[in-house]
Parts: sequence; structure tokens; C-alpha cells
Amino acid sequence: MPQKEATFNRDLKYSQWHRYPNLGKRCYAINIDYVEVRNGKIVAFMEIAETSTPLSQVSWWFIDKWKAFHQKVLMELYDKTGVEPFIVVHNATLSQFKVFCLSWKEERLFSEEEFKTFLETCRWRQT
Repeated sequence: MPQKEATFNRDLKYSQWHRYPNLGKRCYAINIDYVEVRNGKIVAFMEIAETSTPLSQVSWWFIDKWKAFHQKVLMELYDKTGVEPFIVVHNATLSQFKVFCLSWKEERLFSEEEFKTFLETCRWRQT
């Protein structure tokens, strides 16, 4: 059963197939939403979530509880590759984005334009 997206339909059949009881409970998989690529190089791993909670109230507690396993997997990818991991939470209108940089354990609130600028490089700290 495809889920509508802006540019195409995403087939959820594999996701449903890759679950218990079809596969054993030890065959766990998660979906990482985005692998950001710039100039042919992977520069960031991103998990994206929408919330109706005001972004000023979205905190590390929220991330630790709501996205704990994604955070663990993203940090393991960071440890193995050095590629920055982020969890991005946005409002329904995509006018605000709260970005959690897992490797630096920092967060920032971006407007849409600021987030677009950040996405150009996906660099949390400038060198």
C-alpha cells in the first residue's frame, strides 16, 4: 500500500514484509529518512519528524524518549563513518525546524530560510 508523497508514491510493502511474524523478531530494521550528499560525498544522516508540539517545547528529553533507537543507530553510524547525524523536527507548515546535532549534543531552531541555508552544506560548526 503506497503512501502519497510530493513527488512519487513510496511503497510500504517491503516495510510490512520485513516484520514479525514474516521474519523473526531478531530481524529488526529502521528507516533513516535522508542521507544528504554534496558533491558526491555523504555529509549527513538525517531522521525527520513532524510534530504539532510547539518547537520551543521540543527538547533532548523528547528526542531521548521519542527517537531513542534512531539516535543510537545514527550515533553508531557517526562513530563508524564520521558523518554528522541529525534529528530534525519540523512544524506542519515547514516554516520552523528544530535540528538536533547528535555528535555535538546541540540544538538549534531554524526558520525555513535558515534551514535551507544549513542544508546547503549540512555543516553544524564552521571550520
